[in-house]
Amino acid sequence: HSLFNEDICSENSFIEISEDLRIQGSFISAMESNLGKNNKNVLFRKKFYTLIQLEHFEFVKTINKECNKNINTILFFYSNNEEQRDQSENIGRLLSVIFQQNQQNLVIYSFDTNLDSEIINLLKEKYEVSTQIKIIVNEDNSFTTLTNTNQIQPLLN
Repeated sequence: HSLFNEDICSENSFIEISEDLRIQGSFISAMESNLGKNNKNVLFRKKFYTLIQLEHFEFVKTINKECNKNINTILFFYSNNEEQRDQSENIGRLLSVIFQQNQQNLVIYSFDTNLDSEIINLLKEKYEVSTQIKIIVNEDNSFTTLTNTNQIQPLLN
């Protein structure tokens, strides 16, 4: 926003940057489907995407603070390991439902806990992620399992 002299509180700033984030996320999903979750190109792209997500997350926190907004955030730490893959995918589907119900004021960030990345390691340390799966709502509430949307819906502003 500052690079293009956009007002940080402008609705357009948030919409445009968020749409770009969604496009990148869709691209990663398509790559995983076509090349496999452990393909070296997919893993490289996920590292880059992690950086983009963190920049967006900081942007949302700034908007909330400086513009008196209430954009909710969910950090979803997941695993593609065989033992946790089904659980991660089930939680991902529940989070998609929650997003569909709260599109105007919710952003979900997904991080692969098994990605060989210093940034992921720092995130896991900061948010005390000691399991393969963890969900953090608005940096205040965390879960290691999610069985229905009612666990999170009341926590959203």
